[in-house]
Order: sequence, then C-alpha cells, then structure tokens
Amino acid sequence: MNSKPKLSIIIPAHNAGKSLERCVNSIVSGNFQFNIEVLIIENGSEDNTVEVAKTLEEKYNYVRLLYSETGVSNARNVG
Repeated sequence: MNSKPKLSIIIPAHNAGKSLERCVNSIVSGNFQFNIEVLIIENGSEDNTVEVAKTLEEKYNYVRLLYSETGVSNARNVG
C-alpha cells in the first residue's frame, strides 16, 4: 500500500474543448508529493470537450471522465 495521500483535482468542464488539454497538462507537469487523480466532470458541452477528455483519460491512467447534469453546482457535486 502506498502511504502517500491522494489529491483529487476536480475540473467542471462546459465547452472547455479549447482549454482542457492545456489545463490537464499543466496539472500533470507539477511535481506532486501526492498520488493524484484528475476528475473531469463533463457538463452538457456542445463543443469537443468530451472527445478531448476521452483522449486525456486514455493518455493518463489517473484522469477520469465523469458526467453531470447541466449546471456548475451539479458538476461540482459529482466531483
């Protein structure tokens, strides 16, 4: 069992296709002393947010794509 604490980073994402990859890459480039998980909460986007998030989920084993009903509060609650 790894004794490092886990850090969860929650990203509510609504029409974030243009910035999501840059956001996640910024997170993963950090030198964390924690086990991290990145939760992308898709929130009714009408752009390519889902496709970008799926690509990131495949690329990094600690990135997960989840879905919520529309509304930022719903996204935060799912996260």
